[in-house]
Amino acid sequence: MIALAISDILSTDQDVQERIGDNHAPLAVPIDTEGTHVTYTTTSLEPAYTKASLHAVGDTYTVDIETVADSYADCVVTAHSVRLALEKSRGEFNGLNVVRVTLQGSSNFITDDSKYLNKQIFSITIKH
Repeated sequence: MIALAISDILSTDQDVQERIGDNHAPLAVPIDTEGTHVTYTTTSLEPAYTKASLHAVGDTYTVDIETVADSYADCVVTAHSVRLALEKSRGEFNGLNVVRVTLQGSSNFITDDSKYLNKQIFSITIKH
């Protein structure tokens, strides 16, 4: 479900849209995608319970967001735009009430096909 909120955030951020348009998707973009693109994968989900509740009152997701580009500069600038779009996001996105987004870490890599990859790990908290 958090992928739907991330998609909504990236689709409505002007800077991200100028950089990648609709070249973002959960897990993987289509194989024929050209240019800079972003993928996002949920790696963990931690529900939040209160002592009095029988169901979760919120969730904290850990999400890997990967930006891939032909140049290092385009990769890191786009990744930074994605970071800013996510970290400023509060409120309802695709039916989820996002209350907090924090960057946990970031790494840069070269892919097997000589593209630049930036991996950012985010913690995203939602309230039910």
